[in-house]
Formats: sequence, structure tokens, C-alpha cells
Amino acid sequence: KDNQIIPIGGGVMTPDKIEARFKNLY
Repeated sequence: KDNQIIPIGGGVMTPDKIEARFKNLY
């Protein structure tokens, strides 16, 4: 997908991981 988020560590984050990360940030 165009809006995939790739972490510095490598690998592609799934929507679940992205949601979890945003929840942790805010």
C-alpha cells in the first residue's frame, strides 16, 4: 500500500501494530 509505515528496525508494520504504537505515543 502507499501509506505503509516501515520502522527503522526494518520490516513492514501491520495496521494493528501501527494502532498500538499510536496509542502508546499518545
